[in-house]
Amino acid sequence: MAKHELKGEKLDVMELWWSGRDYKQISALTDKPYDTVYGIVQRYKDVVIPTPLNSNRKPTIFVIGDTQCKQGIDLAYMHWIGSYIAYKKPDIIIHIGDHYDMASLSTYDKGQLSAEGKRVKADIEAGDAGIAIIESYIEDTPNYKPRKIVTLGNHEDRIDRFVNYNPAFEGFIGTEHLAFSKYGWEVYPFLTPVNVCGINFVHFVQNGMTGKPLGGTVMTRLKNVGESFVMGHQQVLDHCLRYLPLSGKAQIGVIVGACYEHDEAYKGVQGNHHFRGCVMLYECADGYAMVKPVTLNHMKECFEGGTR
Repeated sequence: MAKHELKGEKLDVMELWWSGRDYKQISALTDKPYDTVYGIVQRYKDVVIPTPLNSNRKPTIFVIGDTQCKQGIDLAYMHWIGSYIAYKKPDIIIHIGDHYDMASLSTYDKGQLSAEGKRVKADIEAGDAGIAIIESYIEDTPNYKPRKIVTLGNHEDRIDRFVNYNPAFEGFIGTEHLAFSKYGWEVYPFLTPVNVCGINFVHFVQNGMTGKPLGGTVMTRLKNVGESFVMGHQQVLDHCLRYLPLSGKAQIGVIVGACYEHDEAYKGVQGNHHFRGCVMLYECADGYAMVKPVTLNHMKECFEGGTR
């Protein structure tokens, strides 16, 4: 059933229904005829509404590392991610970028044998299919409507850079046409941070002089930036917590840049031995969160084959 924005008497009735009241009780509490109550419930009982937070509970944020969906790979890992989301039901989901790999637009192997057969259409279809898988698990979870955010990565930016150099394709392809918007995700352009609970989420933190990713350990980056951040881009897991000595305020820095099962040929055998997974952030408020890494392998062990 399609989602609806419930308000007024319909919302009053449905809130009582979801709280466990029966038709007779709702009729008495709302002073509405029994038949009216029955009709409203039958029409809207399957509608998904946001789950209200306990006023004393800080939100949870599930951060998905770079998923890099592309033509020719098995997207089973997207089912494991979707199953984990449906099981944990985080309040906010943030994809840190590079969901669409867009290998067909890579300039690194252009003209080489490794680039043969790659097609833009197939890459976009693979990314769209990956998002559709995650959405299917969210849609099938009763009374669950999380806030969904994506900070586009340099791989998605390949599309806009291609259009910039080939303006005849403007309006035909572009990041605005990716499936995120179709499914109601808040989309932030490449390198545009979004601040949620005082934490800055962005595909990577830039070196202000070079425009490239800021180097060093995550603690060094946190000290240089001076604000809490979560980024992807690099195929590592690194996170830290520090307290400012005068105010006592806590800050976090997190790098989680790979959540896919396949190996990348350009990294070689040893380079593909890296962390693959996501992080769950608990107690999110004022730039602070408790960080819990979750490996893709753990999600696979728990949910291989899906939960349906």
